[in-house]
Amino acid sequence: MYETEVNSEVQSADQLPPEVIRAFSASRDTISMRTVLPWGEHCTECVWPTCYATCDLYEARPDGNCRRFVDGMVRIDSKGSLSGYLLKIRFKQWGKLWTFGNIRLHSLRTAARLENRDYNI
Repeated sequence: MYETEVNSEVQSADQLPPEVIRAFSASRDTISMRTVLPWGEHCTECVWPTCYATCDLYEARPDGNCRRFVDGMVRIDSKGSLSGYLLKIRFKQWGKLWTFGNIRLHSLRTAARLENRDYNI
């Protein structure tokens, strides 16, 4: 999962080389369960929220938090991939991809259902 509420751009998988799409699709044959993690953009130098008023790198997202990726998380629909999509991320200075981890495993079908529900909400 990713922050769909502030990352609504979707691009075509046509921009990716076919061998990249095949490589991501190959994992479906060997993986039967996975976690569902809420990935988000964060800053390695963050002192949130005071940095919003003092940091020269602050750029507001639609929710007012700081945009740490150039275009946010751009969804690339890729039906054959493990989650049905890939994310294109271009990091800005001090940007990092971060999540709370968990070890709860879901079948691929259940994980997809949970992510689709999040995406639709």
